[in-house]
Amino acid sequence: RRDVVPMTASARWRQWLISTQVRMTRGHEAKWLVKTLPPAMQGVGISLEATVLPCLGRAALVRCKGPRVAKTDLQRAGKSIREAYARRGDVEVVADAVLGVIRGGESDFHGALVEALGRA
Repeated sequence: RRDVVPMTASARWRQWLISTQVRMTRGHEAKWLVKTLPPAMQGVGISLEATVLPCLGRAALVRCKGPRVAKTDLQRAGKSIREAYARRGDVEVVADAVLGVIRGGESDFHGALVEALGRA
């Protein structure tokens, strides 16, 4: 696409740092990080919906299933979080639902997320 500007090396580095932070968080740390970062991310060209939420979904899936997760499952987890955010529009509700899924150790991440959001 022509409207997409290539990222500089420093922007890729900042994006990698933030996505690594999200993957390393535990419990309420993830919720705090996702709620706190968006204003700072806008200045460096990192999107909450395109970068941070998919990383949160992938990290939650790895927490539930362990480190050996298929690439397609990781992609689906990231997509599930983005869809959840698009439906609810509230990071706090989505983060609470993800934390509930992690606590439950669900094997069907997508189904459990949809169910948790339905209860919220």
